[in-house]
Amino acid sequence: MNLVLQKLAALALGSTLAGGILAGFAWWREVDATQVDPNRVLKQRAVEQELPAARQARQAILDSLLSTNTPDWAGDYVNSGGYETCRLTVGPEGFSYEYSHCTGTGELAYGEVESVEGSRVLLRPTFHERPDKPRERAPSERSDFWFEPDLFVVRWNNEQFLVPASKMTEFCRLAKAVKWEAMRYASYPRLRSGERRRSNFWDSHFEGLPDVPAEFRHLLPAE
Repeated sequence: MNLVLQKLAALALGSTLAGGILAGFAWWREVDATQVDPNRVLKQRAVEQELPAARQARQAILDSLLSTNTPDWAGDYVNSGGYETCRLTVGPEGFSYEYSHCTGTGELAYGEVESVEGSRVLLRPTFHERPDKPRERAPSERSDFWFEPDLFVVRWNNEQFLVPASKMTEFCRLAKAVKWEAMRYASYPRLRSGERRRSNFWDSHFEGLPDVPAEFRHLLPAE
């Protein structure tokens, strides 16, 4: 008799759990139907389809960077805060960019290097998609890095940044900013070299001012 009661109790518990799971699933379907942006879903699918090709392109570029004749603008540029990582790998073979976070890939691009003039690097994407939307920032705050095909290589002490052309004014204006706007927390990708790890970027200490092109020097703060 006890065995029968135990089986009945188990069945009742199973029915209760199944009902809860189904109810939760029905709730999720309701949220999915009313809150998910269909355009974002399409963009995310496109990114997922192109991700293997973008990563294959990155590996080919990394292999080419092993050459002793690598130009000084080429390299593996990375910025990571732990939960989010921006990685832009660029060289004569082309470029590959990926912004990833704990829930997937928020932006993807890869293609060719169109031209390099001094510290300015122009890229020509064969694919670029951004499912994620930029976070809103106050005018006084530093904006997040998002892919742009027009970039400047900026050296500062032992660091080398890739800065979008549209962000050069902000880069210069906030060069000596403090607290959370300080350059050490900026999301511009930095050249990864030697044994340096991404987590060490926040330990950077900058002296003087960055070496920006002449047309931007008037935007730098006084030392």
